Amino acid sequence: MKVNDIVLFKLVTNEEIIAKVIDLGQELIELDDVVGVVYQQSEKGLSSGFAPFMPHSEGPVALIRSAIVGIGSVHPEVLANYNKIFSNIVVPSQKIVV
Repeated sequence: MKVNDIVLFKLVTNEEIIAKVIDLGQELIELDDVVGVVYQQSEKGLSSGFAPFMPHSEGPVALIRSAIVGIGSVHPEVLANYNKIFSNIVVPSQKIVV
């Protein structure tokens, strides 16, 4: 894990969050664009989505290292959805002009 990576964190509270790492301190990890991962059962099986994490905070979120149980890479499909939310690039819908 390094600065600017998008990382999946499993917390001691059993929550999972995805965030962009902006600073790696000895006691705290500063994160930006943080979302909680929520799971729900659907007809097709278990699916996941995003929910606000600390929605009333402003600016970076500091995570205490001792609150982290695990750290992992984000699945490419999930990462693509995450990037759609936080990307500043607006992609127009495809239309063919004839």
